[in-house]
Amino acid sequence: MFLNGVWLCLLFSTLNCQFVLENFTPTCLKSGLTFFRKTWDITYGDYKMILNVCDYIPDSACGQHQKVCLTHSQNPLKIHGNEFINGIDEQLILNSRQCNVSIQLSCSDHLIENPQLRKTGKCEFEVSMMTVDCAPKCMINYRGHLMNFRPLKHTYHVHSKSEHFSVALCGSNQDCNQNGVSSCTITNKSAIIPLSSVDNEQLTFRDDENEIKLHGSFKSSSELVVKTPSKEKKTELEVLIKCNWTLSTPHIIYKEPQNQGKRFSFLMEAKEGCVKVPPQCVINDKFYTYNVTNLHKNNGYWIVEDVPGNKMMILNVCGLLKAKFNPEDNNCNKSSSQICEIHNDTYTNRGSFHQDLAINNERLSISLTDGDVCDGDPSKQLRTEINFICSKSEGKPKFIKEEHCVTYLNWKTSSACPNIIEAKCENKHIDTHHSCTLETSGKLYNLGGLYKKDGKYTVKDKHDGNLEYLLNVCGSVIDEEAPCMQDAMVALKNSSEANLRHKVMSYGGMRNISENAEGLLVIETYGGGNCGKNGAIIYCRSTVYFKCIGYDEGPMLLSKTDSTLEFLWRTNNSCPEIKDKTRCSFKNPFTGFLVDFTQFKSTQLKIKSLTNSTYFFDFCENDKSKCTELDCKYIALNKTIVEYGNETYLEVNINEHCNSSENQFNKTVFKLTCDAILYNEHFEMKYIKNCILLFELKTHLACLEKEPVIKIDEKLSDNTEYKVQPSYKEHDSNFHEQINENHKVIDVPHHNFLTELNCLVKNPNTGYQFNINSLNLNVTSPKCPEIIFNRTKRYVSLIFETEKTCRQTSVASNKFQSIVILNCPNESNDSPRKTEELLKSSDCLENVILQRMEACKLLEETISQKLGSGSVAGIIIGVIAILSVIGLAVYFYLKWRVPGVRSSYYSMPYNKVCII
Repeated sequence: MFLNGVWLCLLFSTLNCQFVLENFTPTCLKSGLTFFRKTWDITYGDYKMILNVCDYIPDSACGQHQKVCLTHSQNPLKIHGNEFINGIDEQLILNSRQCNVSIQLSCSDHLIENPQLRKTGKCEFEVSMMTVDCAPKCMINYRGHLMNFRPLKHTYHVHSKSEHFSVALCGSNQDCNQNGVSSCTITNKSAIIPLSSVDNEQLTFRDDENEIKLHGSFKSSSELVVKTPSKEKKTELEVLIKCNWTLSTPHIIYKEPQNQGKRFSFLMEAKEGCVKVPPQCVINDKFYTYNVTNLHKNNGYWIVEDVPGNKMMILNVCGLLKAKFNPEDNNCNKSSSQICEIHNDTYTNRGSFHQDLAINNERLSISLTDGDVCDGDPSKQLRTEINFICSKSEGKPKFIKEEHCVTYLNWKTSSACPNIIEAKCENKHIDTHHSCTLETSGKLYNLGGLYKKDGKYTVKDKHDGNLEYLLNVCGSVIDEEAPCMQDAMVALKNSSEANLRHKVMSYGGMRNISENAEGLLVIETYGGGNCGKNGAIIYCRSTVYFKCIGYDEGPMLLSKTDSTLEFLWRTNNSCPEIKDKTRCSFKNPFTGFLVDFTQFKSTQLKIKSLTNSTYFFDFCENDKSKCTELDCKYIALNKTIVEYGNETYLEVNINEHCNSSENQFNKTVFKLTCDAILYNEHFEMKYIKNCILLFELKTHLACLEKEPVIKIDEKLSDNTEYKVQPSYKEHDSNFHEQINENHKVIDVPHHNFLTELNCLVKNPNTGYQFNINSLNLNVTSPKCPEIIFNRTKRYVSLIFETEKTCRQTSVASNKFQSIVILNCPNESNDSPRKTEELLKSSDCLENVILQRMEACKLLEETISQKLGSGSVAGIIIGVIAILSVIGLAVYFYLKWRVPGVRSSYYSMPYNKVCII
């Protein structure tokens, strides 16, 4: 059988050779040396040796558990041994008391594949064996077996449009007039340019491409090149040896490039290039494995069904096609066909090379390539594509069609069904337990009582006995036939399905719990398997509704489509526990104005965007989930109450990147609009623009002309949080779920109007100017601020009057003020204190203190201003007095100076008097 081994067939110019290697690992390691895992029969004169360094030889040779058996035709004595010991210099010595047998490993171009035996003494023998990685000239070492291309040794003359080439394989070329040169160009002027030398040539074989190449190069200099003095340069040679079963002698051509460079490429067609390597008939895909090796028939073949035109097709896979044709010397035998068509004594090869088993989108296939030349298109060769279909019953290959030189077959078989590699399951039999609580509107729900550890609820289909629906609330469905299924809350099991990949189909994992308008708890799943047909990708999903009753009825199927399931579960586990409401409010840190959402009927939103993402968030929660069909992720939120003019907004900033050109958003703004009816909150979506999603929230909280419903509660902390599990619901009909370009577009108010005013602060003493816009203040004043310099306390005050009406006064003309204090940080002054006037009006202003070096520059004074007028007058009088004293001293000194000394030495030159 070929099922546990590999097969290799090499066709040479003189004979066809088939080689069979019984395993995929043809080497072993002994005493640090690597040997072929093979039993050798070696003959030397009258001596015969059976040798296997890695395994025991057959018992019939010299008894049990022997690795060497040496016999002589004239002597019944047998020399044997069962163990080798380490020698020196790549040598292994037989541990035997009878005679010495040593194994010498070496590699040279003169060695042949089979080991050589010789007698070196009276009872001493030596075996010369090639190293496993040895590749002599004109040979390729493939999986421990030498592929011999020495039959191609010949000098080939090739003509191109403008040049003549002489190419020799496996040796020197006499045409090139230089030892060691294998290929050269002979120009029209009889000049010879070497292209490659024998020492630089190497043969390579790529079994994935079934491609043989000869690579060579030559580095030339002026003294080496015959008749052609030139600068030093390097040329490269490439010969692609392609399979052609029909040629008796090789045919070689030059591949003309668009621009001739340093590489010269040739294409040779020859039957020596036809190398059949063992195909891989096992493939893994995720945690599934496919194995079709048992479809190989060792001494037979498969007959293809439904072949039209009174033709017969026979084939074999995962091994050679062996058929007794009459006559034996036919086209399919000559070309080692894997699939042969027979019609009126005509044999057509529809594919010789057996490609590896492949899988693409769960489609399992094998390609048989390089058949006969296609009659419809001589530039192509016939090819066969076999599509394997998983089936409980065993079928035969079936003809589907022939199109564009390709024959298509379908093959239904259980061998095409996958098996599970449980060792690769990352979550094998691991249950994923989710939180199953929801707190909303003063009610606490907990579905944790429905969770089954390592189990599932089963619902039988009323119309199809093969179908079962599997559920596990707050945890994962665990089924023995789908040990690698990941985090599925709902699954569909079809006992009639042969393919394990589809026998248990996930309909999604648990997303979150929400409460709908009818008071039912709802769980929607995400990330299910692919329910699409004919290549379409549609992810399976499901919805489970929970209704509160006094007992548990278990789940029941409400409806189903090709990709969705809906269940109703009447159970006492979905009944809520009534709790006191937790405050959910937001206070403006500058104005103290507070908006309280505690009494809202619902504080949850679900938004579907144009990018096929769904956003769930809650006014009273500090995170948000962004969900696609496959997954949900939680993103932190930052919510603040802001006021622009007489309008109030709730800003929800999402901590993620936004691309405005793709209709994304990372900020949601709710404009609070007056609705005089208490607790009649509803939403109207306006637009997405510049990464902002704008809603209008109509609520009684925005009715400013009435007494505020919510008073400022001084006891309520600014950091009040609403502690509940994330929960989401569909909103009423006023909420537009699907965003589109038809919505009315309005402008979002700016955070800072100052950018349009170009407000400057100028030091009147030094002329230094400072642009207020650089402070990036969150101020909405329509005009530049009033500026007050306080040089005593060392700060500058900026007083902004906004358009916002002060809420804590009955005078409508009073406007809210923002005071920004720029404090000079490099002086040890006290921080500015609030004045009496500020304290009295603190309900209608905000104070912000900033430590800025610009304040120091704005407060700088000239020297005279620093000293004052009295200080300057005193300095001047002091200077005059000093100069008078200096003048009198000079006068008397010159009058009574010592005679004989040069007067110029005692002079006092001065040019400037500097006062610092």
